[in-house]
Amino acid sequence: MNGPKRGILASGFFLVLALATSDARAATRPSALPSPTSTPALITVLPSPIPTISPDESRTLQKEFKKAQTSELAALKHRQDLELKELKSSQAARQKEFENHEKDARHDFFRDHTRGSDRRVYIKEFLDRRRVMLDLFKDETSRRKQEQEARRESVKHEQAQRLKDFEAALQRKERPSLALWPAH
Repeated sequence: MNGPKRGILASGFFLVLALATSDARAATRPSALPSPTSTPALITVLPSPIPTISPDESRTLQKEFKKAQTSELAALKHRQDLELKELKSSQAARQKEFENHEKDARHDFFRDHTRGSDRRVYIKEFLDRRRVMLDLFKDETSRRKQEQEARRESVKHEQAQRLKDFEAALQRKERPSLALWPAH
């Protein structure tokens, strides 16, 4: 290479400009730039102030942020609805399995026990077993709904705090941190 080498190195907010020459002939040629020396010259530029945002941009960001938060809550509700639907179908499958098992056991019992008093006791016990199972299903569903409601309230609280921080940054005419935005 016959011409001078120029490199720019950016580190954080500081810009460092390094100039170097590849051979001595480049230093003797006249140019519009100051003649480079054989050792690199370093120039440090201080960071510029944080750019401010316009009121229109602020309103747009706030609108988009609120829309993103609404979308986050809707997505959570959708996931929770699917979770409850899966729970209900799982419970229905378990109940069907229970009913089939009990039906086979009842037929076997009735084949061996022809007296009505024995059959009545068996049916009463069967109804009690079914009631216990259905109560367990109701408790499981209720507990899951409570957990989901607690999660939704937690997300709402976190969103309110993030919105407060977001609006505070906008009041300072700064671009809010990306960490405040909902994660999808």
